[in-house]
Amino acid sequence: MNSVFEHLQSATLRLAQAGSLKDRLSEAYQQHLSQLDAEQLPEPYRVEFVAMCTAMQRERPLPRENPARASVRKMSSEEANRYAGLIVQVFGATASALASGRTPVRPSAPGLAPVRQLFALEG
Repeated sequence: MNSVFEHLQSATLRLAQAGSLKDRLSEAYQQHLSQLDAEQLPEPYRVEFVAMCTAMQRERPLPRENPARASVRKMSSEEANRYAGLIVQVFGATASALASGRTPVRPSAPGLAPVRQLFALEG
Protein backbone atom coordinates (compact mmCIF):
# COMPACT_ATOMS: atom_id res chain seq x y z
CA MET A 1 0.00 0.00 0.00
CA ASN A 2 1.09 3.56 -0.65
CA SER A 3 2.65 5.16 2.47
CA VAL A 4 1.38 8.61 1.41
CA PHE A 5 -2.11 7.13 1.27
CA GLU A 6 -1.62 5.51 4.69
CA HIS A 7 -0.52 8.80 6.27
CA LEU A 8 -3.47 10.64 4.74
CA GLN A 9 -5.88 7.91 5.81
CA SER A 10 -4.54 7.97 9.39
CA ALA A 11 -4.76 11.76 9.51
CA THR A 12 -8.34 11.67 8.24
CA LEU A 13 -9.27 9.01 10.79
CA ARG A 14 -7.78 11.15 13.55
CA LEU A 15 -9.89 14.09 12.39
CA ALA A 16 -13.00 11.88 12.63
CA GLN A 17 -12.38 10.90 16.25
CA ALA A 18 -13.51 12.54 19.48
CA GLY A 19 -11.99 15.72 20.85
CA SER A 20 -11.81 19.34 19.85
CA LEU A 21 -11.11 20.04 16.19
CA LYS A 22 -7.95 21.95 17.04
CA ASP A 23 -6.59 19.05 19.11
CA ARG A 24 -7.43 16.55 16.35
CA LEU A 25 -5.92 18.79 13.67
CA SER A 26 -2.64 19.33 15.49
CA GLU A 27 -2.33 15.60 16.23
CA ALA A 28 -3.15 14.63 12.64
CA TYR A 29 -0.50 17.03 11.39
CA GLN A 30 2.18 16.04 13.91
CA GLN A 31 1.69 12.30 13.72
CA HIS A 32 0.91 11.83 10.04
CA LEU A 33 1.22 14.84 7.76
CA SER A 34 4.45 16.52 8.84
CA GLN A 35 6.36 13.66 7.21
CA LEU A 36 4.84 14.22 3.79
CA ASP A 37 6.34 16.26 0.98
CA ALA A 38 3.88 18.30 -1.06
CA GLU A 39 5.38 16.79 -4.23
CA GLN A 40 3.98 13.41 -3.12
CA LEU A 41 0.41 14.74 -3.28
CA PRO A 42 -1.94 15.23 -6.22
CA GLU A 43 -0.93 18.42 -8.00
CA PRO A 44 -4.11 20.46 -7.42
CA TYR A 45 -3.56 20.35 -3.64
CA ARG A 46 0.17 21.02 -3.35
CA VAL A 47 0.07 24.81 -2.91
CA GLU A 48 -2.63 24.58 -0.24
CA PHE A 49 -0.77 21.78 1.53
CA VAL A 50 2.41 23.87 1.67
CA ALA A 51 0.38 26.79 3.04
CA MET A 52 -1.04 24.49 5.73
CA CYS A 53 2.41 23.20 6.65
CA THR A 54 3.68 26.77 6.93
CA ALA A 55 0.70 27.72 9.09
CA MET A 56 1.39 24.73 11.35
CA GLN A 57 4.88 26.03 12.10
CA ARG A 58 4.34 29.77 12.39
CA GLU A 59 3.87 30.23 16.16
CA ARG A 60 6.43 30.02 18.91
CA PRO A 61 5.46 27.22 21.31
CA LEU A 62 4.98 27.60 25.03
CA PRO A 63 7.03 25.34 27.33
CA ARG A 64 6.07 21.68 26.80
CA GLU A 65 4.27 22.55 23.59
CA ASN A 66 5.32 21.91 20.00
CA PRO A 67 5.07 24.44 17.15
CA ALA A 68 2.10 22.68 15.52
CA ARG A 69 0.07 22.71 18.72
CA ALA A 70 0.93 26.37 19.35
CA SER A 71 0.05 27.31 15.78
CA VAL A 72 -3.29 25.50 15.81
CA ARG A 73 -4.12 26.99 19.20
CA LYS A 74 -3.74 30.46 17.67
CA MET A 75 -5.75 29.66 14.51
CA SER A 76 -9.28 30.85 14.06
CA SER A 77 -11.97 28.18 13.99
CA GLU A 78 -12.53 28.95 10.31
CA GLU A 79 -8.85 28.39 9.47
CA ALA A 80 -8.77 25.10 11.42
CA ASN A 81 -11.95 23.96 9.63
CA ARG A 82 -10.44 24.86 6.26
CA TYR A 83 -7.28 22.83 6.93
CA ALA A 84 -9.28 19.85 8.22
CA GLY A 85 -11.33 19.97 5.02
CA LEU A 86 -8.17 20.15 2.94
CA ILE A 87 -6.83 16.98 4.57
CA VAL A 88 -10.04 15.12 3.74
CA GLN A 89 -9.98 16.41 0.14
CA VAL A 90 -6.36 15.34 -0.38
CA PHE A 91 -7.11 11.92 1.09
CA GLY A 92 -10.12 11.55 -1.21
CA ALA A 93 -8.19 12.60 -4.31
CA THR A 94 -5.35 10.22 -3.47
CA ALA A 95 -7.74 7.33 -2.78
CA SER A 96 -9.61 8.00 -6.02
CA ALA A 97 -6.42 8.06 -8.04
CA LEU A 98 -5.19 4.81 -6.50
CA ALA A 99 -8.56 3.09 -6.95
CA SER A 100 -8.62 3.97 -10.64
CA GLY A 101 -5.13 2.58 -11.11
CA ARG A 102 -3.51 5.97 -11.54
CA THR A 103 -0.56 7.04 -9.48
CA PRO A 104 -1.41 10.37 -7.84
CA VAL A 105 2.11 11.59 -8.56
CA ARG A 106 5.16 10.27 -10.32
CA PRO A 107 7.29 8.23 -7.94
CA SER A 108 10.65 9.77 -7.19
CA ALA A 109 13.87 7.91 -7.74
CA PRO A 110 15.08 6.84 -4.28
CA GLY A 111 18.25 8.42 -2.98
CA LEU A 112 18.51 11.14 -5.61
CA ALA A 113 18.54 14.85 -4.91
CA PRO A 114 15.37 16.64 -6.13
CA VAL A 115 17.11 18.14 -9.19
CA ARG A 116 18.56 14.78 -10.15
CA GLN A 117 15.11 13.21 -9.69
CA LEU A 118 13.76 15.54 -12.36
CA PHE A 119 16.41 14.44 -14.82
CA ALA A 120 15.84 10.78 -13.91
CA LEU A 121 12.13 11.11 -14.72
CA GLU A 122 12.83 12.68 -18.11
CA GLY A 123 15.16 9.90 -19.21
